[in-house]
Amino acid sequence: ASDEKRSQKEIGDIAGVADVTIRQSYKLMYPHAAKLFPDDFKFTIPIDQLPQM
Repeated sequence: ASDEKRSQKEIGDIAGVADVTIRQSYKLMYPHAAKLFPDDFKFTIPIDQLPQM
């Protein structure tokens, strides 16, 4: 939910987990992305245009 793009490795390093954990979590959360944010949330990139991995 940011203009700043980060790699899976960068996110994993910040979170203290392996990048594969980030990838697996993304795959689990992606189908529910619209429900994870408030209705009035302004996405930089629309959900339907996010990578599906």
